[in-house]
Amino acid sequence: MNLLSIFFFVIYLLICWAVSALGSNRKIGSTATFLISFFLSPLIGAIAAAISSEVPQENHVEKWKEFANIADRKVFKEDYAGAIDSYKDARYELSILKKLNKKQLAQRDAIMQKYHDKIEELEQKKSES
Repeated sequence: MNLLSIFFFVIYLLICWAVSALGSNRKIGSTATFLISFFLSPLIGAIAAAISSEVPQENHVEKWKEFANIADRKVFKEDYAGAIDSYKDARYELSILKKLNKKQLAQRDAIMQKYHDKIEELEQKKSES
């Protein structure tokens, strides 16, 4: 393979990766979107992501609450590494929430900051033990 072929292959992979982001909040998912883009074409991958239905926000809210509860239990059990991971997962689920009004956005940001502070506190406790 010559250098030009490698260059175009890398560009093709980057395009497929960019298209896969379209499927991240869809039922198809980013992995399936990437695979469709890679094996068929990025255009077909984009179309597949566009026609796939969105994942309801309620799913992310439920997951966020579940991860937060798991993190609280792990803190109680002094499993700081597990709690840190769960708080990070909760923050991720919160970051996915879209279509929020200003009040909801402010609430989400406050909760995310609270979890960020808890993560820092737990990382300090983890290093002390």
